[in-house]
Amino acid sequence: MLYIDKIKASDLPVSVEVDPYVPIAVRTFSAPIGAVFYRVGNFDTSLVELPIDPISGAVRGIKVVCLDRVGTAIDETALSEVHGLPITAKESIPQKRQDDQRDVAATLIGDRLLIDWSGGQKLDTKAVHGRLSFFIGDGSLLAAAVESLTSEERQSLLPHMPST
Repeated sequence: MLYIDKIKASDLPVSVEVDPYVPIAVRTFSAPIGAVFYRVGNFDTSLVELPIDPISGAVRGIKVVCLDRVGTAIDETALSEVHGLPITAKESIPQKRQDDQRDVAATLIGDRLLIDWSGGQKLDTKAVHGRLSFFIGDGSLLAAAVESLTSEERQSLLPHMPST
């Protein structure tokens, strides 16, 4: 699990990249930051990587490498919404990377891609930073979403989406 200490306001720009090989990469950096990685999935047919700034502990994006499971929408009506990037608890920052074997589900609804590894755990907070949203439950980062996908981004994502 990746434990979140706080949400910190940020004005970092958000870059979204979609291509035929890596379904989607969203980041708040353009130059190398010496990131360490939290990786979640079954590491065979599903893998999601989250780069973490090793100095500040900020989760700086999400990269979906592969997906194999269709998910459902998240009910956000009871979530507390804050603006900024999740800051990882110091003891939770990986040395180089942390692998967490969990099921990952993807949902593409309208102009939103939701990546969920919560396993049904209750979510209580949504942290919004530009087109990127992070979902936290009981202090753990459990899901993320890319918002406001363009029609081109959505079309590029469709071949990567698992079928029902």
